[in-house]
Parts: sequence; C-alpha cells; structure tokens
Amino acid sequence: LISRKKTENAASKAQEKAAAFVFDIEAIKLLEGFNIHVQDLSQSKPVNIEAEITQLDLNKIQNVDSKTRSSLLFAASIAPKGTINADADFNLLNTDNFAINSKVSHVELPALSPYAEAAIGYSLDSGRLNTVINTTSRNAQLAGDVNIKLNKLTLTLKDKDKAEKHSKSLNMPIATAVNTLKDKHGNIELNTTIEGSLDDPDFSVGKLATIIMAKVAKQQTAKLLSLAVSPVGWVSSSMFGKSPYKQLTSLPAIEYEKGEYELDDKDEELINNLAKLLEQQPEFSFKLCAVVNKKEADTEAGRTKLAQKRVKEVEEALNNANVDATRWMSCRAEINDEDDVSIVYFSSK
Repeated sequence: LISRKKTENAASKAQEKAAAFVFDIEAIKLLEGFNIHVQDLSQSKPVNIEAEITQLDLNKIQNVDSKTRSSLLFAASIAPKGTINADADFNLLNTDNFAINSKVSHVELPALSPYAEAAIGYSLDSGRLNTVINTTSRNAQLAGDVNIKLNKLTLTLKDKDKAEKHSKSLNMPIATAVNTLKDKHGNIELNTTIEGSLDDPDFSVGKLATIIMAKVAKQQTAKLLSLAVSPVGWVSSSMFGKSPYKQLTSLPAIEYEKGEYELDDKDEELINNLAKLLEQQPEFSFKLCAVVNKKEADTEAGRTKLAQKRVKEVEEALNNANVDATRWMSCRAEINDEDDVSIVYFSSK
C-alpha cells in the first residue's frame, strides 16, 4: 500500500538539496509476516537471533522536508516465546534527532549471553528477559531509561579478570550480588539510564547492549546492595511486593505468607549473602523490623507475638551465619492494616 505525492514538487526540492535520489512515500504497510535472521558480529562470539516480523507500519517516509516527522510501528516474535514491540519518530534528513520506545518480553537470556560476557565476564545460562527501553536523541546525543526484569537467571564465570574487576567495584562477587537481588520467586527488577554519542565511530547496537549490561552490574547492583544505606522513602518494587511500604534500606526484605514465621531456602540464602557483605563493612550496624498484617491475628498481643517469632528466626539465622549479635537490634513491631504486606526488613541502626 504505497501512495506518492506529486513528484514535481519533490523533484524541485531535490534539486535545491542536490540530492541524488528523492522519495516521498505516504505509507508502507506489511501485509504478511516474514522471517529474518539477525547476526551481530560486534561481540567476540556472534549473536544470532531468529525472528518473525509480524508488523511493520511506516508513515511519511521521505527525504524532501527536514521538518516532516516519519513514524514507525514494529512488532516481531522471537523463538520460542519472545516478542518485540517498538515505535519510533524520526526524519531521514535529520538523523541526529529521533525517539524510540521499545518493549521486549519473554526473551530467553542465553541468546544474549555474549553481551553479558563482554560486559561482566559471566555467561547467561538460563532465564528470561523483559525490558522496556525509551530513548531519545537530540543533536546526536543519546539518552534514555531502561527497566529490566530477569526471571530465573543463572550465571557461569567465563572471564575471571573481567568479573573480578566488576566485583571490586561492587565490593562483592557478581554472583553474590545477583543472588541478593533476587526476590523469593527468583526474579530481579532493575532500572538504569543510558547515554552516548551517535558520533562515536565505535557506536553499535551491540556496544549499546554491552553498556547497559555494565551499568546494571556496576551502578544498579551497587545501589541496591551497598551497605551505605540511606532513606529512600516509599519503596514499591518486586522485593517488597506490589504494595508500597516505607523503609530505610535498599536491602531486600523477607516476605511471609499469612501466619508463617519460619525461613525458607531463599531467606537463608539472603541472610548468608548479607553476612558476606557485613564482613566487608565492619562499621555497619542495622535494625531488624517486622511488619505484621492486621489480618494475621485477632489481637495486638497475637500480632506482636508473631512479629517476635519472625525476628527471632532471622536472628538465629544471623547467628548461624556468624554475624556478631552486636551488629543489630530489633525494633518494635509495626502493624499494617492497609494491604497484605508481611515482612521483616533491614534498616539503618
């Protein structure tokens, strides 16, 4: 479905611009899906992706007027269950200025392993990626926001020197950082920003992916796991459930089902990781604070007792991990009557 405007006007403008080839296309629409193979050779190991293009809508595609904006709608599926959706606003005569919004869902992480190896020295052995990337370019300067969700991620060390470099910047092994970021369901959610110059001769999609991976490892992980905690106000993230709850630390909380107080394997792993961090931060001390949902007991005494049992279990796990009892203190139980959040969280002392 292609319609063309009057070519005379386009041709006269082209002569003014001394253009070799002029086009002014109202719309292009994909009528039937087709398969493509993408290979990125910018990494030490080629990245191969098989995809089916299911939507491609282009509007106002022309090289006549530098002010008329072109638009793109794009959708594709990636084997076995991944999807990509994107929209863009641009002008072919002014490629230094554009906006792109994209969403990637259910993409198998091993396919992106070469980017991770280049960025942090670890391969991605399993897991799925969901991400939203919104980017703009103004005068060839790229800026944007990235939200990344990782499900069931597992890593294997591939480049010891590169991994140790990042581990030193985090003050902990990357594998420890990743495990500490995981919630009870093995999921990780992170947010970061991207920036760069399109004038960089080495700029590429592969390099951009590597930059994002490195920033997540170096900045976001450090932010979430550093023991130099500071108030963050009302927090709402996968680590604290869907309801916001006020806390003073970025460390993950221990979540409980109604009436439960015993720790599971994930909770034990979290505490063991915390113990490793405490070894590297001997000056840090903290509080254990329990939040009990009002529905978990009929009386205030019953809710307080449940909170005490939960804190006691955590204290015993800290003792078993050889954390000195002088490093923490417990605070008064908090009653939550607004949502279903029931947690023990770590706060600055």
